[in-house]
Amino acid sequence: MRSLFLLLGGTAAAIATCAAPAFAVDAFTFDTSSTVFIPSGQDPGKGTLILKLTGDAATKNGSLVLRDGNVGGNPGTTVRLEMGEPNRSGSALTWNVNATVSGLPVNSLLPRYLEADYAGYKQRLDYTVTNRPPGSFSWNVTSAPQARKWDGEEALPFSLYVGPIPATNVRVLATSFVAKDSLDLVDGGFTICSGSDAECSGKSITLDANELHSLKIKPTKSLAAAPGEYHGTFTLVSSEAPKGETFAFTFYASSRLSKGFGTFLIAFGIFGSLYVNVFLQNRNERNAKLKPAAVLADQAKIVKVGFDELAATNSVAFVNVDDEFKDIADRLSDKKLEAAGFIGAMIPYLKVPSGANETPQAYKDYLDDIGKRLTALSLILRGCLEAVSIAKGNSNPKTADALKTALSSSDKLLSATMPLTKESLASALQVVLQTLRSDLAKASGMEDDSSGAARPRGFYVGYTSEQLAFETAASNFVGWCAFALLSFAVGWYLLIASNPAFGQARDLLMCLLWGFGVPAAGEKLAGLTAPSVAQGFGITLTKVA
Repeated sequence: MRSLFLLLGGTAAAIATCAAPAFAVDAFTFDTSSTVFIPSGQDPGKGTLILKLTGDAATKNGSLVLRDGNVGGNPGTTVRLEMGEPNRSGSALTWNVNATVSGLPVNSLLPRYLEADYAGYKQRLDYTVTNRPPGSFSWNVTSAPQARKWDGEEALPFSLYVGPIPATNVRVLATSFVAKDSLDLVDGGFTICSGSDAECSGKSITLDANELHSLKIKPTKSLAAAPGEYHGTFTLVSSEAPKGETFAFTFYASSRLSKGFGTFLIAFGIFGSLYVNVFLQNRNERNAKLKPAAVLADQAKIVKVGFDELAATNSVAFVNVDDEFKDIADRLSDKKLEAAGFIGAMIPYLKVPSGANETPQAYKDYLDDIGKRLTALSLILRGCLEAVSIAKGNSNPKTADALKTALSSSDKLLSATMPLTKESLASALQVVLQTLRSDLAKASGMEDDSSGAARPRGFYVGYTSEQLAFETAASNFVGWCAFALLSFAVGWYLLIASNPAFGQARDLLMCLLWGFGVPAAGEKLAGLTAPSVAQGFGITLTKVA
């Protein structure tokens, strides 16, 4: 085979024919020296070919008739041939044929034929026209995205440099992306398009030689990927490089819903930490200090019930006793104890200690004084009950009046100026009881009057010992469940903001366990210390002795 080349814009159109036989027979051939150069950028391209006729037919007179035909391929390509006058040299005729080639795609190959007729001799010359630049094909992917956060819909930009030969029929192939942890497959079609193709129609493209092209890869449909890290490859292929150029790609999928839920879990942990470490701890300390007062309040309630029953059944008003209970209830109320500095406030305002500033001894003396007053009330109640017992066994008609007098006298003992010690109070009660016995002995009748009974009033200080015990147990339970939560900002930064693939079940679990210090929360949590966190945020911690 011998070849004739037409250089079109730096590309070559090659025409290949059969060699002429060694003996003198009629034959048309293309002269191998007829390589012509056509300036770059011309379409159609023009050049001159040299056609030879040898053998007996060359000795005859006649005119040359040429007809070009397309064997197959691109029907839009045409080759128009125009020949000049023949040049006779010995037993051969030579024609300069002006060839005009138009519509030949870059990097294409087109089989054609030429029918030559001279003085009755006809011959068909098969040849192939190719439009290939000189040199070898090469391309190189530059600025390809190695890894990025991706929503599964946006186009991925990258750059591709094409060497001396243009790239035709460029398209993209992609393997399925595989999740790093679950190994789930995410399959989807992809298309390549130039930067100017806003719609990214998906058609194959042609890239000019010796240029850096701005391209993008876009999925043909949205990739519904669960949150996670995915790995895969893209392969660019063309007619010149059927094996393709492969580059790896990693994308991280997440969602606003996942991040919002993770943020909620961290916030839940932070508020839980504040509740446990500040509010509940303060309440436990407060309840512990309230327990002695609660015991006194329970005792006062029992004694108060006894007086209320006496007042109701005997139509007598214990004025001084009621005032004493009111004062004790006020002195045992949490507001009074808080104002006196014996217990802390219910809401600690994020400071420890929460407000208790009196010494334990002062608090003990305070409660001892209330205890002595309750003892006095108990003794008076016992004396009143004894008086009722004395009156109950007497049938004297004036017993009711005498009993009321005795109960009122017992009530007035609380207003006496003498100190209410056990001994002095017991002596005073004996005088009242003795007076009752004397009055009943002198009386000649009795009258039953149960109307106008005093309405009993309950004893209430705002808390009970059972309530304090329950609250303390509940606080301890929550404390074991929610102890040692870290700050919201640190958790959000390390678990959500720094994780582009946030949203997997493991991530949500780490958010929930973050503040609890559970080792399962990951290596970050295990190696996290207060100084390391502070250093990461540019904070200088000052050690406080």
